[in-house]
Amino acid sequence: MRYGAGYFMVNHAIVSVTTGDLRAAFGPGSRGCNLDTTLWPLQYLMHYMGFSVLPPFIFYGVQGYSYSYEDHISVEERLSKNFWIQTH
Repeated sequence: MRYGAGYFMVNHAIVSVTTGDLRAAFGPGSRGCNLDTTLWPLQYLMHYMGFSVLPPFIFYGVQGYSYSYEDHISVEERLSKNFWIQTH
């Protein structure tokens, strides 16, 4: 594809993060870190390299390694709602 004067390619980047705890555990003054502050250096680096950086995509409360504080159905409902809210 040829690009003439005034045309350029835009590369988009996004940071996708999963957490092992609920949303309430993250943010200013909480036991987890403030994810906006933590992800800022990585997002700035991508911006510096020429990417158009999209807001981070964060899935809260992803469980693994057979550790569970919620039943399977409530996890699926919560994650599908989280995905729907962030993408629409």
